[in-house]
Amino acid sequence: MSTIRHNLLQAIMGFVLRAALQSLLLCLASAECDLGWQVRVAIIREEGSNGDREMSSAVYSAGMEPWDITMSDLLHGRATLDTFQGEPAP
Repeated sequence: MSTIRHNLLQAIMGFVLRAALQSLLLCLASAECDLGWQVRVAIIREEGSNGDREMSSAVYSAGMEPWDITMSDLLHGRATLDTFQGEPAP
């Protein structure tokens, strides 16, 4: 492949990648952005703890999907953390 052809191909690919990244960032910044997926976040709590409702509200407000998970759910195998992308503990 000639150097000119190679440089032209690199420039076109760079332009396409920059345009795609810019479109994605603009979509993520807008309230109407729906990529068809949502970040699942486990809100881990123990009986007697507090702050889980506020944490769930903050996670939801940030556009993520909060799940209420108790320590007994984890200990008894009713829930696992494998499918979650975040685990803040209030």
